[in-house]
Amino acid sequence: MRSLALLIVLNLAACVGAPDPLEYERAPADFTLDITVQGPAEPTLPRAQRPARYIVEPDGVLRVGVGEGVSEDYYPPQTRQLTHNNVDRLWRLIRDSSILAPDNPDRIRPGRPLGMAQPRPAAQIIVTFGGTTNYFRVLLDGETPGSESGLRLIDHLAGLAWIEQ
Repeated sequence: MRSLALLIVLNLAACVGAPDPLEYERAPADFTLDITVQGPAEPTLPRAQRPARYIVEPDGVLRVGVGEGVSEDYYPPQTRQLTHNNVDRLWRLIRDSSILAPDNPDRIRPGRPLGMAQPRPAAQIIVTFGGTTNYFRVLLDGETPGSESGLRLIDHLAGLAWIEQ
């Protein structure tokens, strides 16, 4: 009987699905963002395409590490404390982009290896909100809607981290 009850609960949870990001005007309390940009470490590249790791924690702490060798295993130091307005603006930038769209082709399965050795700039983007975690792998070539959204988002974070153009 317990097995049947557990199965019913799991099926109901699966039917509920992911929360609609448009339901949130302000950043949800559990909103986090984790972006790792990998690719060639060329200083002539736009700042959104340079290797870096950006983490925004639920309390608005922004952690940033830049340069060759940065990976999803690197936990950068605190760069600054974002204001509630900074976090809300960042949330709206993600919410209103194509990143969280259910049919985003850059979405990848949770638990899938996220290793990203790339000859071209690419980003691993992880967005948590509303009790869900969403994983994406985006080429930063500027040729797709996901790429354009990723570049805008990363450039915004680079600006918050005071990274020069």
